[in-house]
Amino acid sequence: MASDNGAIISLENVEKELGGKRVLRGPSIYIEKGESVVIVGGSGEGKSVTLKQLRGLMKPVRGHVYAMREDLC
Repeated sequence: MASDNGAIISLENVEKELGGKRVLRGPSIYIEKGESVVIVGGSGEGKSVTLKQLRGLMKPVRGHVYAMREDLC
């Protein structure tokens, strides 16, 4: 269940593995309406994978992704 914190997009405890390597290790992100967010990090640290999770292009191994309180997993 998505948290009742006013977020329109949220990742909750998301984990993802690619090629046997754990790329995401349980981050939780809450984005509210009108908020701008920047994702930074080095090569291979999960920036693109995080964005693909938010777009519903990849499914997490564990955790949930919500958009407008709808579970995308």
